[in-house]
Amino acid sequence: MNKLLKFVLPLWLPLLVATAGVCVMSWFLMVSLLQGDFRAEGRILIDMPWGVLSLLDLYTGLLLFSCWIWWREHYMSTAMLWTLALLLAGNLGSCLYVLVAIWQSKGKLDRFIYGHRLSYTLAAG
Repeated sequence: MNKLLKFVLPLWLPLLVATAGVCVMSWFLMVSLLQGDFRAEGRILIDMPWGVLSLLDLYTGLLLFSCWIWWREHYMSTAMLWTLALLLAGNLGSCLYVLVAIWQSKGKLDRFIYGHRLSYTLAAG
């Protein structure tokens, strides 16, 4: 089987979603930074109940995703940096993390999910 196909096959959907997420969110982040007024628009967003709910929903999901990062990563400093990236960049950071995790896993689903804990899982099982 082709090396690239063997690498991508088990994780093709997260790879596709994360790659599209990085591209689309990077584009809209650039457009928003160039054309938007973060302070004025942020004030409007926070004044609306649906705006508050959307932000609460976003940060709840990001904190939940960061729990996986803290569980998966070997070094606390790495987990802290990724969590900071999530809180500052939102799901652009989570898409980047997924791409890095796929790359580090060499296309193996169990290594993608467990990260450094895979060796502990194999030893215990």
